[in-house]
Amino acid sequence: MIDPEEITHARALATFRVAFIRRVGVGKAKVSYSDLQDGTGILVRTLKSWAEGQSLPHLDNVLKLCVFFGPEFTSEVLALAGQGGVEWVDEVAKPNAIGAACSLSQTVAEITERLADGVFDHRDCAEMGPKLVELATRMESQGKAMMRRVPR
Repeated sequence: MIDPEEITHARALATFRVAFIRRVGVGKAKVSYSDLQDGTGILVRTLKSWAEGQSLPHLDNVLKLCVFFGPEFTSEVLALAGQGGVEWVDEVAKPNAIGAACSLSQTVAEITERLADGVFDHRDCAEMGPKLVELATRMESQGKAMMRRVPR
């Protein structure tokens, strides 16, 4: 458990700044300040002051950034408090935990059969890769469906 006394202004500023500058500025896979201003309504000069570590945003602006960047950013910022972010999805399939568990069991059984001979080579990886991606997608969908059922 995180000791609240360890969450200081300096640590919060450093944690936020690292998550922020990882996503904003000039460079590959980064959002420009002007695009971020367009997406959040937060002025460029304010965004730059956060990147430079001069100040922390108010809660309303943190929430705007969480919406803009998504759950990975949210989790990175909340990690200091031992928390994480989850994206709420309104349109997901109804939970089918039994079907998802069956798919998982079948895939694990197939991997176990392939491992029985002591060799799991590139051919096995090529055949199992798409099945594992499909399974992961299904499990993610089921997880979102289950999260949707949790009262907010």
